[in-house]
Amino acid sequence: MKFYYKARTQTGEIQTGNVEATNRTAALEVLHRHNLVVIGIKERDQAGLLNQDLAIFSGVRGRDIVVFSRSLSSLFDAGVPLVEAIRVVAEQVENAYLKKSLFEVATDVDGGVSFSRALSQHPNIFSTFYVNMVKTGEVSGNLQKTLSYLADYLESEYNLKSKIKSALTYPIFIVFVFIIVGLIMLLFVIPNLGKVLEQISPDKLPAITKGLFAVSDFVREWWWIIIFGLIGLVAAAIFYIRTPDGRQMWHDLQLRVPVFGPLLKKIYQARFANNLSTLIRGGLPIIQSLKISGDVVGNLTYTRIVNEVADQVKTGATIESVLKKYPTHFSTLATQMVAVGEKSGKLEGILQKVAAFYEQDINRTVENLTALIEPIMIIVLGIGVAIVVASIIIPMYSVITSISG
Repeated sequence: MKFYYKARTQTGEIQTGNVEATNRTAALEVLHRHNLVVIGIKERDQAGLLNQDLAIFSGVRGRDIVVFSRSLSSLFDAGVPLVEAIRVVAEQVENAYLKKSLFEVATDVDGGVSFSRALSQHPNIFSTFYVNMVKTGEVSGNLQKTLSYLADYLESEYNLKSKIKSALTYPIFIVFVFIIVGLIMLLFVIPNLGKVLEQISPDKLPAITKGLFAVSDFVREWWWIIIFGLIGLVAAAIFYIRTPDGRQMWHDLQLRVPVFGPLLKKIYQARFANNLSTLIRGGLPIIQSLKISGDVVGNLTYTRIVNEVADQVKTGATIESVLKKYPTHFSTLATQMVAVGEKSGKLEGILQKVAAFYEQDINRTVENLTALIEPIMIIVLGIGVAIVVASIIIPMYSVITSISG
């Protein structure tokens, strides 16, 4: 039986969480044993919704999980008991939602719940992959080693995501600034210039200038329709993407986008190889490892393929025989390496090499992409500026020439 409690620590801080016990009295004894002054306690299903934070308003960043995993691994390696280690890490966590969740995990574990089961109560924070790795460590008796694997894996994933975000930050910022500057020009600068030029020489305006003035007039007159139209399109797109068919279409589309599609395929292949290698190393059966790897790969198309692999392996097929049916999603190199791993009985090590190869390839691709984006952005911005300048300079030159002539 699980109880939701609210208590005060010896330092006067309010702490909330869950404790598992056979009855209310046993739950109070557990809390008193940890020097907590209980303010209120209820059965979990009787606790009101207002007593629980909504995760949607309290996002946990990937970096927070990385820090938690590394810190917990270090403390556990130093011989600190698991419950105490979780509480020590929780005290250092800045994210309020994660802090509360970790204290709940510590209380659950102290109440007799396994660490993996306690983590599974917070699926919005700890993935299926994370929970199963911890469960494997508990069963095998190598929890410290498993936590170290998890910390290394999560750090690698976090660093890769950070590099990709860094590569995209600059172009997104430039595009945003360009849009803002363009709107200011269309709403305030160009209309005033248009009035002057049309008064001086309305019949001598070139087509490019008239087109620019027409766009400016349209934006100024119908700006509210444009704004609501864009909001409506974005809302409709988000709503559709959240449906099963829409999400599948969005994930398929991502893989077809020029430049970024091939990069994403490399990322998903590296993630699949890394996840599967880590799970096999942790001692999970191959079928379960494949299922979990498919669930956490991050793309529904790859999830479908990996699930098919798991189903075929059940019937005696090899992983390589299924992967080679999808040459656009799994490269020949990856498929051949998997075949070598299966034949040699060293699949875990081969998969790790595949993941390392793709991670290096991804780093090179991201660096090249960053170097390529800058000149492309300069060219695009130059074309935009040239159109605006030509639309204004040409008629002004014509007016000056006519006046001087």
